Amino acid sequence: MTKSSRVYLFEQARCLIYYQVNDSTQIDLENGIKESLCKLEGVQYPLSIIVGVDAILAMLPVSIFRANNPTFTIIILFLINGLATNVQVIIPQYTSLVLSWPFARVDAIMALKALVSALVLLCLPAFRKTYLEPHLSTPKIDLLITQGSLAANLVGMVGLGFSGVFTSASLFIASLCVYTSGVGLADSLTSYGTFSLAPGQTVADFYVRVGLINLIAGLTAAPLWSGLFSLVLRSKILPFGLPFWICAGLFGAGLGGVGALRKGWWGSSG
Repeated sequence: MTKSSRVYLFEQARCLIYYQVNDSTQIDLENGIKESLCKLEGVQYPLSIIVGVDAILAMLPVSIFRANNPTFTIIILFLINGLATNVQVIIPQYTSLVLSWPFARVDAIMALKALVSALVLLCLPAFRKTYLEPHLSTPKIDLLITQGSLAANLVGMVGLGFSGVFTSASLFIASLCVYTSGVGLADSLTSYGTFSLAPGQTVADFYVRVGLINLIAGLTAAPLWSGLFSLVLRSKILPFGLPFWICAGLFGAGLGGVGALRKGWWGSSG
């Protein structure tokens, strides 16, 4: 089916709904509705949205929506991770504001965050090879690291939120380090995804989907977190830690997704 044919079918469906509400005499059950009668704002505006959504869905093979295929859950986990990790755009302003720190000190703390991230990435392969690989298969290890990383991210975000409530520098630094220790999430989830592809799916297609999701998350999350923090600053009711608690909720949803993977697709064999 050509793209024009698909748009025509969508237009006819939307046009039918429009005239069922506004003028049912225009509906011809045998031949459909004349195309010239569908060039109305009430039809074309929702049609443009439908066409856009259809174009996005067309980029994803239908097979990823099958219940017995973990790829869809993995893609959703990447979306959750992409949305949640972009909360970092508000951390410098949040830190300077709630802890009354100059931005020079905030930069020093961000350097500590980078150091913790480097240490985790340095030690994780050795820990994996020494303690996990003798007992578990590669997909199980990837899923375990993903789950641990999500848990660390969740705990860290909750702590970051409360550090603003209690104005505690020590709680902020500890929570930031805990959050950063979950840095292995993306790599482990990517590795697990490549091992879990359904028949007919390729690694190249998987990487394209992941890249698309990360791009969408990056373009939408940063302004959303900034807008939410701006709302918190203007409000006299909302607590400063609200963005981080919402972020923790996203990581909690991610843990639920990992639970679904373990229940549905993690076999009992090592």
